[in-house]
Amino acid sequence: MITMNGLTKDEIKEIADRLDNCLGDNFHDLCVNAVGYTEISDNDVYEIKKELGEPNYIVHMAADTHVDNSISNPVPFVKNNIMSTIHMLEYARTLKTLEIFFYFSTDEVYGPALGNKLFQEDERHNPTNPYSASKAAAELVINTYKYSYNLPIIIIRCNNVYGLNQYPEKVIPNFILNALNNKDLNIHHSPTIYSYP
Repeated sequence: MITMNGLTKDEIKEIADRLDNCLGDNFHDLCVNAVGYTEISDNDVYEIKKELGEPNYIVHMAADTHVDNSISNPVPFVKNNIMSTIHMLEYARTLKTLEIFFYFSTDEVYGPALGNKLFQEDERHNPTNPYSASKAAAELVINTYKYSYNLPIIIIRCNNVYGLNQYPEKVIPNFILNALNNKDLNIHHSPTIYSYP
């Protein structure tokens, strides 16, 4: 099962088909079914269980992700990113067949990488915006489920994941749209924005 924000079941199945082609493996073996939820409420845990049954794998990618939006309106980010993760973990606790719960976090939980800094996986978290703080908080909750309930969890900390139907403010669509419209190409680097005409 895959969870992604705001995608329909058909869109998620299309992504699974594309992954199937890319990976040269039968990706659908990992996905018993696929459902997209924008926000997962308490009642949806039981609805998910009723609809999906007992998947072997959960790939939890659902999140509000844009840093600038999280700064201007932090509450929905914190609410969605933490609570949807808790509800997915509660669902996972009901599964007898679960082999792995993959959680997609972000490299931003470590904070800014100044100079040539390369983070090690076990370094402490130092989030500097509401988005990264919400992902770091979700990781802490996940850690409690890993140890309290023995859930088989793997946390993946990605940097700029991209794909089909990304929002235009994301780095690759933003570059493409700006280039097509003869606008500056901006690279964000706290606290400076570099512009390339």
